[in-house]
Amino acid sequence: MRTVRFPNRFLESAVRKFSFSRARNAAFFACMAAVFLCGAVSGRGAVFAEENTILAAYKRNFLRASLEGKANMLMDAATDERSAEFAGFLAEFALTFSLENAELLRGDEDFIILTALAAKSAGDGPLLWNVFTVFEDTVIRVEVLAALSRLAVSGEGGVAAGVTSGVGEGLTAFLAEETERFRAGGDIDGITLDAAVRALGGLGGESAVPVLFTMMTAGFPDPIPASAATALAALPAREAYLRRLVDLIENGEGAEKRFAWDLGMKNSAFGDEDRGALAEAALTAALEALQPNDADIRALRYEAVPVLGTTRWVRAAPVALRHFHLVYEDFSRGNVSKIRALQAIRTLGALESADAARTLSLLLARINAAVERAGAWDEEITIALVEALGALGHRSAFDSLTYISYLSYPEPVQYAAREALNRLKW
Repeated sequence: MRTVRFPNRFLESAVRKFSFSRARNAAFFACMAAVFLCGAVSGRGAVFAEENTILAAYKRNFLRASLEGKANMLMDAATDERSAEFAGFLAEFALTFSLENAELLRGDEDFIILTALAAKSAGDGPLLWNVFTVFEDTVIRVEVLAALSRLAVSGEGGVAAGVTSGVGEGLTAFLAEETERFRAGGDIDGITLDAAVRALGGLGGESAVPVLFTMMTAGFPDPIPASAATALAALPAREAYLRRLVDLIENGEGAEKRFAWDLGMKNSAFGDEDRGALAEAALTAALEALQPNDADIRALRYEAVPVLGTTRWVRAAPVALRHFHLVYEDFSRGNVSKIRALQAIRTLGALESADAARTLSLLLARINAAVERAGAWDEEITIALVEALGALGHRSAFDSLTYISYLSYPEPVQYAAREALNRLKW
């Protein structure tokens, strides 16, 4: 039976365990630092000598101390203003000690706490990743991942490029292996997995896109799918992410298409071109679907159309025209609401298409003929047509727009026609 472990962190409580001895030792380390400071000479070179002496003193005492004392020393160094800038170096010294003694002490609770504390302050990306690969303890791995994420944001520690340092590639491979283990019914460490997913958002490259997509749909428990979606949106590999979304919209099932569409629309990193490309893929997929009345497919179709208009994605004019013909026919039969027809008309008006202008002009001519015969017509639809033709500015609309002034249209329609005629291009 597969289980997903979300063990409780014990680092904070373990740190409190050391607090009594930390207070006892803090005075000693403060005095030690003061001695070295008093002995320092003036000048820049002396400052470096003083700093190196303090760090060397910390290292010497670290080697002499028990595991509990080593942990206390890391906490003292991190909070002592006189040695704060060396805390990272001391932490890396401690991590090296942990790696060298991993086989012997990896099951010792004090050793685990020491290593986790060291990971919190370390600033060496490759060293941290080495610790992650050597230790399987949740507390250590979560602290390592938090440190790597911090370094990725700050651009320090050799992990800003992620893939270049190998950390992003290693993390991607780790998540791929864990996903396969989960799919095969194996146990996983939920806390570590979620932390790794979130870290990959800042560390991963293009190769991270497929594994994060898989993790959103593999059936992992919360919060892993949501973390994977957030990590995908944070990846610098925007084009690879976009291609993956388009591919899923084109080739996935109805629910998968809608899922990919929603992800794309929620991604603040996507600009108008990205959103337009997604909307074109979504509308095309919806029109070509084997089950066009499927709820997800219909939602996809009607949500994509206004995005084409707001992004002015001209490349999608042919598919938007196909959509218009279907919608207007359904509207004429009373099968869809007027808002759908208005949406389709206004979208065509934003796409700078001569074919769209000719299609809308013919429809306006039909409405003109109905008005001339005192037949039924709709004022909202007519004004939308006139305004769309003005936005398109194509001269093919001249006859239909001009003829409005000879018919018994109300003033709003007459005004819209005059405005549209002024916008035609010759």
